[in-house]
Amino acid sequence: ANGAIKIVKYGVLLMPNDADLYDSLGEAYMKKEDYENSTLSYKKSLVLDPSNKNASNMLVKIEAVQKD
Repeated sequence: ANGAIKIVKYGVLLMPNDADLYDSLGEAYMKKEDYENSTLSYKKSLVLDPSNKNASNMLVKIEAVQKD
């Protein structure tokens, strides 16, 4: 997951307004169980694309996991 995070972070540097890249970054952090960074990435994705249903759904999942 660390390699994927590095690659996607580089993509975000190149294309900072790409909601899909932030969504992918959120997914990579999620695989590492880094919920804080995953949440930040999904929220940024939603700022760029408010219709991103995956990001909305993942934020709900993260919230549920953190309550357990």
